[in-house]
Amino acid sequence: MARRRRRSNGRRRGIKGILNYFGSIVSVLWQAVPWVVAASLFVIVFLGVRNSLYADGSLNVSKVVVQPPDALTQEQYRQIETGVLGQNILKVNLKKAARRLEKYPEIARAEVTRKFPSSLQVNVTQRQPVAWIQVAPLGNFGLISSDGVILDVFDQRNDSLPIVEAYGVDDRKLQVGQKISHKGYLESVEFLKSFWKSPISKKETVTQMSLDRGGNVTVTLSEAPRIRMGQRPATRIRALEQVMPLLEREPRNNIDYIDLQYDNVIVRRKK
Repeated sequence: MARRRRRSNGRRRGIKGILNYFGSIVSVLWQAVPWVVAASLFVIVFLGVRNSLYADGSLNVSKVVVQPPDALTQEQYRQIETGVLGQNILKVNLKKAARRLEKYPEIARAEVTRKFPSSLQVNVTQRQPVAWIQVAPLGNFGLISSDGVILDVFDQRNDSLPIVEAYGVDDRKLQVGQKISHKGYLESVEFLKSFWKSPISKKETVTQMSLDRGGNVTVTLSEAPRIRMGQRPATRIRALEQVMPLLEREPRNNIDYIDLQYDNVIVRRKK
């Protein structure tokens, strides 16, 4: 009898535990019902408002404003306009529209923003040429930007910008949109920026820069000998300023080259 009672009590406790477990679950779910209802109502209202805005014809794009106004060619402007005019302003993929413009080599960055109710504004940052570049002695010439993008190519060049001779850096014929990522070129740009800020630039002009495969930069000033600047030419501007008196008092055609790569300046004169 005692055994039967213990078994009976055990079953009761087991059943009671199960009922308590399911009861706690039901209680939790019941407490969550208001939140579920609220979330469902929010989704329904959100979808309703969104669909209403999508159907509103006054939100269709009717104008594209570009800043600066002359940043795009007629073809580029027509292309972005064709992709968005008449489309609901909320449906326009702003990043996709910007990336479409950034495929053009002369456009460094484009940012597209909404101007409600029906206009888009495109802010454009353009690349500007800083030098000519030639990668082979008889190769063509490329107008190149500070970040190494070829903006245009020509068979001949003029003296409006310095020439970068980067023989062996890239074996391909230069093409529009091609990018020169050689470290020596980027260091050359840093040198130009530092040079243009230096007092030397008031009297002298950089006419030529040469790169080797190791990234060493050699600079030629107007009517000056070759000046070896090494791999970090921008850090040698001070040394260049210090040798300028030598170039002013001595005939430049007597000097073969000047080496500023080391702490001791080396001046090699012609024999």
